Amino acid sequence: MAAIPAEVRLYSRQRTLPVDVIADQHREVHGWLEQWGMWNSSRYKAASCNSVESCYREQTAKATGDGIDPRIMVMERAVLGVPMLYRTTVRFFYVERMSPGEICRRQVIRKSGFQAWMFLSRCMVHNRLRFNGDLTAA
Repeated sequence: MAAIPAEVRLYSRQRTLPVDVIADQHREVHGWLEQWGMWNSSRYKAASCNSVESCYREQTAKATGDGIDPRIMVMERAVLGVPMLYRTTVRFFYVERMSPGEICRRQVIRKSGFQAWMFLSRCMVHNRLRFNGDLTAA
């Protein structure tokens, strides 16, 4: 009977890929999503049904002294055009700042596939920006 080599483990854990590694083609979109997430997290209220348009009303902007960054509007429009599962993942990651493990649990994604899922999510936002013609404006 042949002996099993020492380096082969039948029930070994796979090494997880780091989730903070961003693909080179998505670095710019990642930066814009970070800004969008910070802006959105300050205005996001769980279990509220306020429309996003209420944040852009002129009197609200004048009263708070908060200027409207056009890139945020562009990113909001792009994220809203992404399919629901990917949009939810983007919101969890950038707005609610959930851990990758929690996102995988809620979205029923394997932890080993999280990095590929986030790549697809960013790619969809990037494609929406290109489709809307806002890639140079954002």
